[in-house]
Formats: sequence, C-alpha cells, structure tokens
Amino acid sequence: MQKRRALLVGIEEYGAGFLPLRAVRQDVPFMGKALGSCGYEVEEVLDDQDAVALGKRLREFCEACDEGDVHVIYFSGHGRSVAGKDYLVPARANRDQVDDKENDYSRVKTDFSEHVGRGLVVFIIDACRDGATAKGREEFGHERVGGPRFVRFFGCSHNEICQVFPKGHNGEDISIFSKALGEALQSGQCCSLNEVLGRTTDKCLAITKKAALPVQKPRLSFGEMTAEAPEMLKRRIFDPPVVSPIWKQFDSQRMHCLLIISESESRKKHESEFHWMVKQAMTGGFGSRVWGAFRSYANDRDLINGKRRVIEESPDPPLINLATLAVNDAFRDHVFDDVVRALVEADLVIFDVTSFEPGVLLLMGIRSASRRGVSLSMHGGGWRELDDINVPFNLSDLSLGSHTEPEGGKEEDRVTETLVQRIEYGFRQLAQQPRYQDLPAYDALRQLGPLYEAASTIFASTHVLALASYRKPYKRNWQFLTNQVKGFLRSRISKPEIVRLVDLGNPQLVSQFLYEQIRRTAACIVDWTEYSPSTFFELGVRLAVSEWGAIQVVDDRYLPEGEQFHKWEGMAGQIENMRTLFNPFTYRLDGDSSQIRAAVDLLLDLNPGMDQSSKYDRVYRRVSETIQEIAEAYTPVHKQLMDAADALHNPRQGREGAPQILFRHSGENSKQYAKTESERAARELRIAAWLYMEYRVKAGHLQLNDPLRELYEQLGEESASALFAADEVELGQLILDSLQEKRNKHE
Repeated sequence: MQKRRALLVGIEEYGAGFLPLRAVRQDVPFMGKALGSCGYEVEEVLDDQDAVALGKRLREFCEACDEGDVHVIYFSGHGRSVAGKDYLVPARANRDQVDDKENDYSRVKTDFSEHVGRGLVVFIIDACRDGATAKGREEFGHERVGGPRFVRFFGCSHNEICQVFPKGHNGEDISIFSKALGEALQSGQCCSLNEVLGRTTDKCLAITKKAALPVQKPRLSFGEMTAEAPEMLKRRIFDPPVVSPIWKQFDSQRMHCLLIISESESRKKHESEFHWMVKQAMTGGFGSRVWGAFRSYANDRDLINGKRRVIEESPDPPLINLATLAVNDAFRDHVFDDVVRALVEADLVIFDVTSFEPGVLLLMGIRSASRRGVSLSMHGGGWRELDDINVPFNLSDLSLGSHTEPEGGKEEDRVTETLVQRIEYGFRQLAQQPRYQDLPAYDALRQLGPLYEAASTIFASTHVLALASYRKPYKRNWQFLTNQVKGFLRSRISKPEIVRLVDLGNPQLVSQFLYEQIRRTAACIVDWTEYSPSTFFELGVRLAVSEWGAIQVVDDRYLPEGEQFHKWEGMAGQIENMRTLFNPFTYRLDGDSSQIRAAVDLLLDLNPGMDQSSKYDRVYRRVSETIQEIAEAYTPVHKQLMDAADALHNPRQGREGAPQILFRHSGENSKQYAKTESERAARELRIAAWLYMEYRVKAGHLQLNDPLRELYEQLGEESASALFAADEVELGQLILDSLQEKRNKHE
C-alpha cells in the first residue's frame, strides 16, 4: 500500500560563525500542517542531534521508501558547500568545524540518492541563511545529484539566499520559502512537483516584493534529465487526501447506498444535479417509498455469519446511509479498500455511466462479480432514454436510465420520480426473483457445473488469457504484445499461447464463456491501451474473483503525457490515479521490451498461496473479507425444493391462470406430456421438501403456532393430496398418518 511520510528537521541554535534562526520555530509546524493536509504522516526530529546521528536518521528514512511510496524530508537551518558538495549544518556546529574539508563528521550530506529504495524521496531544503554564506560565493546547491527517485527542492536559485519574512506569520518571523511552499501545498490546487514549483515561485516573488527584499526563486535539482524525469515531475504526490465517505461499518438494520459519480459530472463546480437528485430520492416521500421497497427484500434475511437483518417498517426518517464518491477519488490508495468494501456491502449502487469511463466500468465489474444487489446504471451528458447510444458489448443488455437534467416546468421532478421507480422495482424483483440480475457476470461466474473439470484452474501451460480492445487501431498493439509475450514465455513453457476470447473458437454464448475463462484462468494480462470500457469492466470482474489477479500493461503513448492520449483528456484524473494504484507495465511498439519481460516474469511467478504481502490480489482479498460479514445465507433446502416446485407448477395456477411451463399442449388431441411431466416433477420436489422437514428439520416436533410447523403441515397436506390424485395412496396416507401422530402428541 502506498505510504506518504514526512520527516521534519528544524535547527535554531548554532555555534560560532552562524546566526541563530528564530524563524525555524514557525517553519517546522507550518510545514508539518501543510504536508499533513496532503496526507503525509509527519514526524519531527529533535534539533540537538549531531551530524552522525542526524545523517543516520535521514539515511534510514530514505531506505524505508518502498515501491509506490513518497517520502519527504524537510530541513530548515543553515547549509554549506564544501569541496563542491552540499551539506547541512547540524545543531551547535561552528563554522570552522563545518568548513574543514578533512572533517566529514561535522556536517550532513544532502545527497541520499544511493539510499533510496524503489519509491520517491523529495528533499526540501530551506538553508543557507546569511550573507556570509551566500550561494553566489559558496555555490551551495550547484552540485548535480539524484535522479527520478531522489529530488532536492531548494529554497532559492544560484546567487541568491534563503531569506526570512519578518513578522510574516502570526506576528512572528518565518522563512519566505517555507511560507510560500506551505501555502501552495495547503491550497490543494497543485499536486505535482512542477505545479508546486510554479505556485511556490509566484508566492516567493510576491512576498519578497511586499517585504522589499531581494528576489528569491526556488528550484528543483534531480541530476541529469532522463526519460523518467518528466513523469516524475508530473506525478501527483501532493494531492490532498480524500476523507472516505464510506460508512465505517455495515449495519444490518440500515440500507446502504453508494453513488459513483463520473469524472465529467464531478468536474462541475457546483453540487451536481445528479448528486442532488439521488439525495432527494432518499428523503421525504421518495425516501419512504425507497425504504418500503428495500424492506420488502431485506427484512428477515439471514446472513452467513448467523445474524438476521431486521428492518423497521417505517422509520422517520428512513435509515439510509448514502455515500457519494467521484470516480477520480475512488482510486486513491487510502480510499480504495473502503470503496471495494462498499461495492460488496451496498444494498444499492448507482453508477454514473456517462461516457462509460474506465474507472466507473472497473468498479461496476467488481460489483457485478461480488453482489447480487440492486445496481442502477444512469447516463447523463444530455442523453435521454429514447436516444440512440453505443453501449459496450459486455453491457449490451444493460437497462440504462437517464439522469440528464430536466428542462424545467412540469418535468422538474420527472427524472427523480423515474429514478425512484427503478429503485423500487429493483428491490421488489430482487425479493421475488432468486436469479435477479441488473448487471452481467454474477451467475455466469458461479454456475460452472458439477464436474470438477468445469471449475478447475487453467494454468499458463495451457494458455494465457488476454483482455484487451477489439478496435482496429489496437490490431498492431495486439500483434506486438502477442509476439513479445510468446517470446518470453518460451523459456519456461514449451508451447506458449496468449489468447483472447475470439481465439478460443467456442459456440458457447460469449458472456458465459468469457466469465468462465476470467474466473478459471490463472495467467491473465489486461491491456489498458485504447481504454476499452468492456476491457475495464472485465478487469474489475477479474480482480474481484481471482486470487491470481491480473498483470496490467499499457502502451505508454496512451498515458496522460503520451501523444495518443488526447481522446481521453477528460478522464485524466481517474486514469492517473488508477495508474498510481495499479502501476501497469508500460511498453512502446518501437521501444524497449524490458517491461514486457518483467510483466511475463511476474505472471509466471505468481503464487497466491505463498505471496503473503502481494498487491495483485488486493481486490480479491478485500472482497473475500467483506463477503464473510454481509453475504446472505443459502436458502434452506426445503425452501429451495418448494421454490423449484412452485416454478414448475404453482398451487395457484390451476385456479387463477395458465400453467407456468411453455408448450403445455401441442394440438387438439395432445396428451400434454409437458404439462404432466412438470406436475409430476413439482410433486416429487414437494415430497422431498416434506421429507427433509420431517427427518432433518424435525418440524413436526415444533409448537403448533410456529411458522415452520405451519409450513410443514401445509406442505404435508398438499403432498398427500397430490399423491392421492396420482393414485399413490400408500405414500399419501403415510404422510397424513405422520401429521396426525405429531398433532396427537401436542394435545
């Protein structure tokens, strides 16, 4: 899991030759607050450490920066350049000691690039404070060190000094650079190093002008410019944390609703009409209707953890938890686990599918794979129900609703009314229909058949499954990816195969075969290139149901800084956050293939049983943990048998309507074999249900007014009557005798 940590060092008191720095008293807490607002765990270092102790602490802090982590070191104090190298001055050190070229133990280096792990370390240096140590003479900060994983952020440029803003913070002195940087970070408007540098520079210039001080312009230093540097400079490392809106804990007596807003909708400066519409649907008269429909489904539902949901008939206001989240924020590291949990726990999820954005589709895939709840797919952007629309092929039978804002007048509440009707209908159907679905995949993932071979794992030695775009522009990528992956597989697999669904040649329905392969295949590669909505839906399903996870790749031309990204600029926020979270391997058709080799190596080295701290099965683990607390218990065997019997021949159908089966007669003189067979099968199922209640449940020993005893009595009488009608008198009488015997014992 990505971690953000900050280590703050402020040194006020020095020895001979250095002026004391009173501004440090304001610098450190001010920067601590600013970095904390960006989600960093802040730790301050005591200012009385000598050079050796301080250097050791900074080195260890850099070494602990793991893959995906960002560590920030902040230093406010004096700095020196000795023999062309940059150093920090520790507490109480004097100038003669620090300037002694032979005495490295009296100063602290600023270059920790060799100690950085696989993360990113940013060293913020507000140092070199008086005219005697002006950078123009001492060349402080001129040394070029670091790289794409170690960046120094100096408070001023060459021939300048870091200055103090007199009385600049609550009537106390504060360093100009620290004040400017802290304000830039707390604004929440700049997230990358490039953005922070620009905003901080503007603020420094404004402060120095106001205070009539020499110009001071901050700068970044990271050694030589490499191909990785632009990506590092654009990386979002100071974005303010999103406070998770998700409920802390599932409450079986409440209704839980999650609203996922598209990036296009969330960019609106005011509260979106869709968000307001959903809130309106959950309150007042609308809310009472929603609650009533929800209660018809959820009340008295048993959970696998042994608890039972008990839903109040008419609470005022209804006990509805509504969590709203923009898709951009759903993929922030510290929020993502809560989002996955909510997708499983929520009784109702409403997806804003405007533009079928990749992040929304991925979350929809997780939901479809993990929970048979009510899920609404609502489209805005001017689209209305009768308009034409291109729907991703995996979702071609999706029931889309419109949340396009009404045009006013009498239609003002029409869209909200339609939304409420969809929610009501969904819950009532869910209560009546055991196989209710409003998203694909759920049943196809679970109903693989009774044979072991139908559900067993398909290993990489058979084939590697690829989920990718089918659009023509992707054809060249597919050819490249296939050749590269096969080439690297050959060293470990005799006959390597990487296949898409169309390559497997099967007459089975596409959806059924697809989800079977997504669940069973151990080795799966998902290519983000072209940002196919269907691919991201499939990725969500895969991450939810497979402990093997998915190896994700992308043509780097399709990343936000790439030349092919212009079509998806409106989705840049979610894509950048997904990129940070999932860290896909990058490739280029005419470039280095080392990333593909690394992806294949990881693919073949996956071991879910042994990889205790793996990231690839993060979603699967979270879904598994959550389901243990909220999944509904399986319907009792006798109820399953009775439901199956009623589906074949309901006791009411002879009185109130035609039989439920198709083709019950095929002509005037037909013997109606289909009707006879359905009635026979229904009778046998009811007999089996009664026998189960008789000998397994022992319902005949319950009190006469117990609902289960009443059901047992009713079922026995119906079964006996059906047996008599079929001339099976002996078994019918046996059932009646047993019923009477149990009644006599209670008299």
